[in-house]
Amino acid sequence: MKDEMEPAKTVDDYLDELESCACHPGGVHVHNDNCSSVLDHLFELLDHEISPEEEAKLKAHAADCATCAQQIDAELKVREIVRRGCSQQAPASLHDRIFAAYKC
Repeated sequence: MKDEMEPAKTVDDYLDELESCACHPGGVHVHNDNCSSVLDHLFELLDHEISPEEEAKLKAHAADCATCAQQIDAELKVREIVRRGCSQQAPASLHDRIFAAYKC
């Protein structure tokens, strides 16, 4: 049998991971207050906009919680995809057309 490579994930795949709650397998709520804290403060955590103590607490939880680690990983991958997409410079012709369109 031939080994099949798993297809690369798309931005939509990562966004779906962020929107889905992997902590509800089979409809049973299993995440705890620490999971809620990580998910509620995900952006602040990744942007280093929380206290060092709170950041350490949330990171320690994520190190032991596959669900939270997955959520953090998905957000980091979305950010990397956006960063790569935004780092490309627009062609000079597009720049010229935009300025020409707004010239009075």
